[in-house]
Amino acid sequence: MAARKLSRTPVLMYHGILAENQQGRDKYGVCLRTFRQQLATLKTRGLLTATLSDLRDAKLLMPSVVLTFDDGLSSDYTNAFPALAEFRMTAHFFVNTANVGKAGFLTWAQIREMDQAGMQIGSHGHQHVDHSQPSEQRLVKELSLSRRMLEDELGHPIEWFAPPYGFVNGKTIRAARCAGFSGVANSRIAMAELGASVVPRVAVECGTSAGEFEAILFGRASVYFKRNLRALGLYLPRQLLLRLKPNALGVSVLEEHA
Repeated sequence: MAARKLSRTPVLMYHGILAENQQGRDKYGVCLRTFRQQLATLKTRGLLTATLSDLRDAKLLMPSVVLTFDDGLSSDYTNAFPALAEFRMTAHFFVNTANVGKAGFLTWAQIREMDQAGMQIGSHGHQHVDHSQPSEQRLVKELSLSRRMLEDELGHPIEWFAPPYGFVNGKTIRAARCAGFSGVANSRIAMAELGASVVPRVAVECGTSAGEFEAILFGRASVYFKRNLRALGLYLPRQLLLRLKPNALGVSVLEEHA
């Protein structure tokens, strides 16, 4: 099947690329062999890897896909980065600056190497916490710290923020802009529109089949409908737990005073 011209662009969200002996331990972790097969699919279908800024600035001239990685895990460097370099593709890596250098996470030296090789670095916040609940003033302080640390280390502007857990609202977006970011990548399940500065992303998980992966790429309504239906069923219970007992969701809360 030849790649057709896309009127909208898929933005994919990964959470770590696993070695073969780690497969099955993490719902969100994609094994390296599968990831390489997915990159080969992009190449076969004639999809270029673009940046979020290209998408925002409507600079896409060819059918494209944007690849993003959340959490700043060490597997971004050891597994994802070499595969991307081999296929001559680029991706965005969103890191929590408080976790840089900790066990299991990227180091500053690795982040700088990836940045210099053409990968895009963005903020996942300073801490991996819910950014939808605190005051806007507190959020601006937290996000400004993360952006400043990244810019100091890399020596150039950092444009994009992706909120942890996918929890985002108007306050989060306003705070991100006030903190100096020009774009926000969220977790709404949809294809991205050219010119958008708030961009939806679709998660690629351990159980995402090759057929579902291609359906996501080419915007087939059935897969987006099923995923949104599932998300809708989880939305109200998650929002209730988020306010009453966030630990039950495995969510950390940003303290108002810090």
